[in-house]
Amino acid sequence: ACPLFFCIFVILNFFCMCPKVSVIVPVYNAGAYLRPCLDSLVNQTLEDIEIICVVDCPTDGSDKIVDEYASKYTKVRVLKNDRNLHIGMSRNRGIDVAVGEYISLNDHDDIRDIHMCEKMYYRAVSSGAKVVFSGVSSKTVGDNVSSADDYIESLFLSLLSRRFLSRVTPHLYDLSYMNKHGIRFVDTKEVSPEDSIFNAVYFYHLYKDNENSVEIMNDCFYRPVDTGCNTNLQY
Repeated sequence: ACPLFFCIFVILNFFCMCPKVSVIVPVYNAGAYLRPCLDSLVNQTLEDIEIICVVDCPTDGSDKIVDEYASKYTKVRVLKNDRNLHIGMSRNRGIDVAVGEYISLNDHDDIRDIHMCEKMYYRAVSSGAKVVFSGVSSKTVGDNVSSADDYIESLFLSLLSRRFLSRVTPHLYDLSYMNKHGIRFVDTKEVSPEDSIFNAVYFYHLYKDNENSVEIMNDCFYRPVDTGCNTNLQY
């Protein structure tokens, strides 16, 4: 009885320890923008997350910064590519080892509101959503985000320009659904735009499965930092 009880305890403990959200961050030459990015992740109000940094052979010391954060925060996991894979395949490496209930994606030089994971996770759980959308802040780093006005402007412009589905970073995706259908990113050495293709495939499966579990939040949590060092411009 004792071994059986111990096995049950270990299994239950494992599932209780699984993070709610896995944040995937491909890291290349992020420069001075990597620390603000990682700070916005390690300080999320939802503590039960894992931050998977996929270090893609940077040449500017970004790998040392990631190692520094990993040594300070147990929630930071590090994968190091043997060769430069670009953003698509680096994201896939992170997704393949992720154990969270949901996947969130972050570029290495962007920042997010510290409440992002918490609010989006509980919206997903309460609604049973397979994907939760939020807006993208147009404010610059250091500005206060006026959530309602900023969201309306962002959503309106995104719908007009078809950019609503051209990003993955402001959104939250169900990992089990991704794994069920084998949904992953394309190899960005060969094909782009990877975000639009990912969303198209994801929504194809939702349509095919007659899934209507899509939530849109009236919030802007994610701030792209237009520095000229953005991930897609590095390659």
